[in-house]
Amino acid sequence: MEPAWAYLLTGLLCGVLSATFGVGSGLILVPILVLAFGFAQQTAQGTSLAVMVPMSLVGALSYRFLAGVPLEFSSTLYLSIGAVVGAIAGSRIPAWFSAPMAQRLFAVLLILIAVRMLLVVLPEASAGDLPKRGSEEPSA
Repeated sequence: MEPAWAYLLTGLLCGVLSATFGVGSGLILVPILVLAFGFAQQTAQGTSLAVMVPMSLVGALSYRFLAGVPLEFSSTLYLSIGAVVGAIAGSRIPAWFSAPMAQRLFAVLLILIAVRMLLVVLPEASAGDLPKRGSEEPSA
């Protein structure tokens, strides 16, 4: 096992990057745990999910109360219900694959996400520029 400071530093990096870019720790933490700490792919995935709970909660509350960013609480409720059901189902899927195959599938997913983000650039807008949910003008 690595020294505690290595995990603390990694957690700090994941927290900063996750809150800055709004990504789950899995995109950042899973590769670090596998490549730098030698975790098996499935162990890294489970560990990342456990880290995500406190990090996400604190990040969301910080966005709301420290940065003044409005959050969609009704959407959050429905997304959370779906995510919980999906997590129960999804946690069984990695057992179908060998660790190397799971690692390759995760790498392909990261590549697909990166390509999509490179090719599809959304117009720049700040939170204050976005219309409130339900107040959009009908398009002509």
